[in-house]
Amino acid sequence: MQAESVMSAPTHGVSLLLATHVGDDHLVLVGSFDGFLDDTNVVVLDRAGRAHEVAARCWRDPAGLHSILAVPVAGLSTQTVVVEDVPFVLHATREGLQPVLRFGPSAADSVRRAEIIAFLVSALAGRQLDDLKATVSDELWGAREGLRDRSTPSVVDTLLPPGMQIELTIGAGRRGVYLRGWIGEPNHRLRRVTAVSPEGERVELLDSLFRFRKSDVADFYGLRGPGSDVLGVAALVRCRHQTVRRDGWLVEVETIDGRCFESDCPPVATDASRSRERLLYEMTLETSPSTSLRSEHIGPAMSGLLDAGREHVHIVDVVQYGSPPTDPNVTIVVPLYRRIDFVEHQLAQFVHDPDIADTDLVYVLDSPELAAQLVDQCARLHRLYRIPFRVVILSENSGFSTANNMGVSVARGRLLLLMNSDVLPVSPGWLGSLVSFHDSIPNVGCVGPKLLYEDDSIQHAGMYFERAAGAATWVNEHHFKGMHRSFAPASVDRRVAAITGACLLMDTALYRSIGGLLGSFVQGDYEDSDLCLRLHELGLENWYSATTELYHLEGQSYPSPLRILNHDFNSWLHTSMWDHTIASIASIASTSEVH
Repeated sequence: MQAESVMSAPTHGVSLLLATHVGDDHLVLVGSFDGFLDDTNVVVLDRAGRAHEVAARCWRDPAGLHSILAVPVAGLSTQTVVVEDVPFVLHATREGLQPVLRFGPSAADSVRRAEIIAFLVSALAGRQLDDLKATVSDELWGAREGLRDRSTPSVVDTLLPPGMQIELTIGAGRRGVYLRGWIGEPNHRLRRVTAVSPEGERVELLDSLFRFRKSDVADFYGLRGPGSDVLGVAALVRCRHQTVRRDGWLVEVETIDGRCFESDCPPVATDASRSRERLLYEMTLETSPSTSLRSEHIGPAMSGLLDAGREHVHIVDVVQYGSPPTDPNVTIVVPLYRRIDFVEHQLAQFVHDPDIADTDLVYVLDSPELAAQLVDQCARLHRLYRIPFRVVILSENSGFSTANNMGVSVARGRLLLLMNSDVLPVSPGWLGSLVSFHDSIPNVGCVGPKLLYEDDSIQHAGMYFERAAGAATWVNEHHFKGMHRSFAPASVDRRVAAITGACLLMDTALYRSIGGLLGSFVQGDYEDSDLCLRLHELGLENWYSATTELYHLEGQSYPSPLRILNHDFNSWLHTSMWDHTIASIASIASTSEVH
C-alpha cells in the first residue's frame, strides 16, 4: 500500500510515493523532499491529533531521483506526517525495508547502493538509545543483501590463489566483534580488508590487523621464504552503530592487483561465559604481553563483552530468612558462585557470634540455575541456626564485581564488609574487632584482617605490588604469605597498599560514591587492589588489622581452570591502568609503619 497525500498537488517539490514501518520505532518514506535538510524536525500527528516534533534523516539521490526519509516514531500511533509544511495522511505498509529496495538505484550504480546501505544503518541503528531491536537488525540485513556488491567467495584450494577463512567470531558488546582467522596474502599485498556487519556497516581493518604465524596455511599453499607464514589475522571490529544479529558478518579483501574475494564469518557465540574464555585463550597468540593484540584488540573486546553482560543483569528476587535487624551497623555481602554449600559452613561459625545477629547478612547468588536448590537449603539452615539473612538472586552470572555491587545495592549498614564464601572465622568477636579497628583510624579507606590457611600459615596480611626483573606487569603479592600465624612482623597493625576483597571492610557510602568494584576484570582478580588504589587517589589509607583472624580456603569460592589466564589478563589490565601510581606507592611495604 502506498501513502496518500491529503493534497492533490504537492508543493515545494515535496511528494510521497511510499511509507513503510520498520519495526515499531521507525517510519521510512520514499519520495521527493527537495527542500528538506538532514536532521530537521518533521511533525508527526498521532491518531488523537496531537503533534510531535521528531528529528528525521534524509538521503537524496544525487541523480535527482527518489529520496529516502527515516522518521523515528517510537510510541506514536502515527496518522499524519508533515514534511516541509506538506501533510501526508499515511496508509503505511508493514513490509519493512523490502518495498524501499524497489526504488533503489540500478545494479550498475554500486556507489549509490552503498550510500543507501550506509544511510539506513546510520538512520535506523544509530538512533537507537536502547537495544537495537532484532526486527530492525533483520530488516537492515535484508537491505544489505539486496543492495550490496558481492565479491568472489573465498575458496580454499591449492589450485586457486590464496584465499581466506575467518575461524572465530566473538561478540564485543553492542558495537563490535573480535575476529580471528587467516588471509593467504601478506600485508604488503593487500589494498583493503573490510569487515561488514550484518546490518551493513563497513569497517576498514587493514591498518589495525594483528598478524601472527600460521604455518599450516603456508604449508597448504606451498609458501616459502622469510615471513611467508605470517598469515594469521586477528582484529577487533569497532562499529559506530549497534549490531545484534548473530549471523551475517563477512570480511572482504582486495589485493593490490585488484583481486577481490569475501568470506562469511561464523555466527557470534551467544554464551557470554564461553566467549570470555575464548578471548582469554586468544592471548596465547602473542609472543609477549607487550604486543598490540592485547592492548588494541583483546582488552577492548573483553571490556565490551563484560559491559554488555552487566547491562542485562538484574535482581530476580530477594528472599528474607528471619527478622532483619532494624538498624544494622554492618552489611556483610557474600557472593555465591556455584559453591552454595559454603553457606552452611559460614552459618555454622556465625551462630557462635552474637555480633552477627545484629548484622545485615546478604548472600548473592549469581548462579541462577541453583536458585531453587539454594532457597530450599536456606530455609532449612535458618530453622537450624536462627541467624537472619537475605538471599539476593541475580538473573545471570556477570562476575565477582557485579555480584558484590548488586549485593551492596540492597545494603542497609553504615559499614560494608565484602566477604568470600570460603572465609570462616577463627573465633567469635572478629567482626566487632574489625569494626573498632576501622573506626579508630583517621582518614581510613578500607581495612582487612589476617587470613589464614587451614594449617595456620598466613594467606593474607595486607597486599603490596611487585614487578619481577624484566617483567612487564605488576602483580599482587601478600605480605608474609606462608609464614606461621604467630610470625612477629605479621602481628603488627600496619598501613598497606591494598586489602584483599576476600574480607574487606569500608564505609558503605564511600563504596557507593566511588562506583564499587569495577567490572573490567575477569572473575574475581585485581578488582580489590583497583578499589584500594582508587581510595589511595582520594588521599585515604588502607590498613591491615593483625589481631583479627579468619580462615580463607583460597580459590575455592570460585573454582576455575582458567585462573592462570584470568590472572595473566587481569595483571596486564591492572598495570595498564595503574602503572605510574603503583610505582609511586611501592614503598608502602615497610613493616616499620605501625598503628
